[in-house]
Amino acid sequence: MTASLYPGTIYLLFFLSGAAALVYQVVWVRSLTLVFGGSHQAVTAVLVAFMAGLALGGWSIGRVVDRVRRPLALYGWLELGIAAFALLFLGAMRIYPAVYVTLARGRDDSVAYLFVVRALFSVLALIVPTTLMGGTLPVLSRFVSRQPETLRSSLALLYGLNPLGAVLGAPLCANDGETPVPPGITVEGGERCPGHGDPEEVEELTAAASRRQGGHV
Repeated sequence: MTASLYPGTIYLLFFLSGAAALVYQVVWVRSLTLVFGGSHQAVTAVLVAFMAGLALGGWSIGRVVDRVRRPLALYGWLELGIAAFALLFLGAMRIYPAVYVTLARGRDDSVAYLFVVRALFSVLALIVPTTLMGGTLPVLSRFVSRQPETLRSSLALLYGLNPLGAVLGAPLCANDGETPVPPGITVEGGERCPGHGDPEEVEELTAAASRRQGGHV
């Protein structure tokens, strides 16, 4: 009975893994660019950290997965780790705006400096969960390769289901074009979020949020 359930379960895991990865990517990237701004340098810094983590995970975990006796259990631990660090990301978003303002104030013309700061912040926030995320596909692939021929022959289908899940994840992140606000910056009453990573603007919004939160205590 268990063997008969394996193919459908593995297909579903590959599909949902792709959907979850896309949701994570959109939320993380858009939250960080809300702090850093929407310039192409800011977006590039975040995407570099994201893609570096995926590559690192695929390479490092892929190297050792052949020695894992229970790859499906390892996959479960990887997904739990990603979820745990996603929660930690929310905490980081509470302190990033103030720290970024301190480091970036008066450095608007220092493009290289701001890129390094943004990349460093992005790496600190994303490198661990994206590394775990990059290891999920090699781990599931290793599990499938150890199964009967009927499942191994569908490996190409499994790889196709992963990006198909990402296609599903895209509309799940749609919010009518509005930028999601990380919990560290509370925007109320129609106030706009910092659009270009201006430290002064971030500082003003952060201070306003602190005053509002203090008034509710």
